[in-house]
Amino acid sequence: MTMEKLKHFIQREVHTNITPDFLVLLIEKKDYSKVEYILKNLLDDHISFSFSSTSTSSKRKLREYLLGNMDILDLNKENKKGNTPLIAACKKMDVKMVELLVKYGAEVNQENRYGGTPLMTACQNGDVVIVDFLIHHGADVNKIDAQGNSPLILSCKKNNNDSIVRLLIYYGADVNYQDQYGYTALILSCKNENEVILHDLMDHEADINKENKNGQTPLTVYINNYMKYMLDHDSTETTTAASSISPFSKEKEKKDAFLKRQTHYEDMIKKFIDHGADINKQDSHGNSMLMIACQNEEKKVGKKIIKFLLDHGADVTIENEDGDTALLMAIRNDHYESVIGDILDHGADVNKENKKRETPLYLACFNDCHLHEDQRVSHTVKLLIDYGAMDYQTSDGPSPLALACEKGNIYLVTFLIDHGADPNSNDRHGDPLLICACRKDDRVLARCLVECGAEINKANAYHDTPLKIVCHHENIPLLRYFIEQGGDINKVYPNGHTLLTLACLNRHDTIVKVLVDYGADINFKTCHGDTPLKIVRKNGNRALANYLIR
Repeated sequence: MTMEKLKHFIQREVHTNITPDFLVLLIEKKDYSKVEYILKNLLDDHISFSFSSTSTSSKRKLREYLLGNMDILDLNKENKKGNTPLIAACKKMDVKMVELLVKYGAEVNQENRYGGTPLMTACQNGDVVIVDFLIHHGADVNKIDAQGNSPLILSCKKNNNDSIVRLLIYYGADVNYQDQYGYTALILSCKNENEVILHDLMDHEADINKENKNGQTPLTVYINNYMKYMLDHDSTETTTAASSISPFSKEKEKKDAFLKRQTHYEDMIKKFIDHGADINKQDSHGNSMLMIACQNEEKKVGKKIIKFLLDHGADVTIENEDGDTALLMAIRNDHYESVIGDILDHGADVNKENKKRETPLYLACFNDCHLHEDQRVSHTVKLLIDYGAMDYQTSDGPSPLALACEKGNIYLVTFLIDHGADPNSNDRHGDPLLICACRKDDRVLARCLVECGAEINKANAYHDTPLKIVCHHENIPLLRYFIEQGGDINKVYPNGHTLLTLACLNRHDTIVKVLVDYGADINFKTCHGDTPLKIVRKNGNRALANYLIR
């Protein structure tokens, strides 16, 4: 509709009212002259307008629209989409329109159905001129919308405009207000890495240790950014040796930029710490930043960050909800020996176990058995032993030695026993380790354990002995070895049998002959009065009976 037509309609003085939708439509089109004319005539002179029944086609369309949406002209009433005229003007970043609406009575703190205000809209759009104008006309800088956002939170979250943030702070915005997720302006600024805003907030007493609902603080968020940057750039921008890079090459520029940015991150973290930030703050799962760094899969990056955190006061004794410490996490992640050493040098307990009863030595041995195919003893295991690690038996799992036996890592078995592990200890099922080796028919492991001092005649809770197991498995080489090492072949078991009578019952002819050759008592009687000869005759084994008679 042209200006002339609008004037014509208003001058007819028929009582049809302007609606918020119509006014907002003009505002969204930035049609300043028409909005001004409507406000001036309808609000200054209280003139209404409508249309005659003989209007033209274009007038008729407008008449039908207005008659279908009759309402009082209210500058503070929202349209069907939830926009008040002033909010619509702020969305369009139309300073002149905002000034006009406020001049004619638009309320600067009027909320829409979502609790949003004109100031919030201007903050989201980053329009510093409108923000300044609204504040000077009484806008509430601490108003909260339905989602729990304040103007300061929205500015930090949506636009990150430092001039607006500075204005809001100057006029009393609550720098420590938290949104529904617990985020403060400082935490959000750390996520966005706007250091101008960071300094402004810290200079105005923003709480540097306030945490969100995930347990994140400004410092932990910034350190996370640091780690992400290192992960994203370190592998590609520091792989080339410095000596091989031309001083004028693009690689040199990239490397210099990377190192400069890394130093900048570290300097900012130091400033946080100098301002009182707690480097040992734990998240909702109890993890400190040191623990998170120890879990970093990129070990080269993790090494740098761990060293930095340790040098700036990270506590190695902190436990998370699972009882894990930084040392346990670093070992589980199979970190470099130098990292493990640094953590130990800063006071980590080398024998501290988590809630699963896992110790550092157990986890290091687990890695040796599962991750390292060469079956050698890792530097980490040796390092832990040097720092006093013990071969503890866990309640729910094996000791480091038992684990090494289960996996058949002979080098690790020998090393652990040489450094104090007990070759007569039990596995996770309560069986002596030698019995464990016999059940697996592992001749090499069995010989290793015996040579390291394992007792050949030690029984488990079910009275099984190594000799009994190898006889049952018909493992002739191990049977001969055990007997030659002092195995008791005439031991009477609780069921009243000896190895020879059991072999006769089980029809293990070869075992019977070996036992007899080594001096087993062929005249022994069981609790039922059966001799080996009587047993084989009952089985109908004439050949073996003849052997026993000879």
